[in-house]
Amino acid sequence: MPFAYYQRLTRAQQRVYRQSDEVTVIRLPEAKDLRPLVDALADALTKEDRLAAQVMAARLLAATTASLGVPLLRAQVLAIRPSRS
Repeated sequence: MPFAYYQRLTRAQQRVYRQSDEVTVIRLPEAKDLRPLVDALADALTKEDRLAAQVMAARLLAATTASLGVPLLRAQVLAIRPSRS
């Protein structure tokens, strides 16, 4: 079920949306090697250590994008969830 903004997209954007929506699994090569990063990120989040969470999220994204051979992404860990307003 597309989100409400779907109708505002161009036909090409709608096609990309539908193709993306069909992806149900992304297999990570050597996913087990990412486990220490996931555990460290979970630990930082549990401790509410924003700086450590930011560092670990960046490391996890770097390792994940490298293993998939896609451009690097950046994560931003905020102290609080942003509002919609």
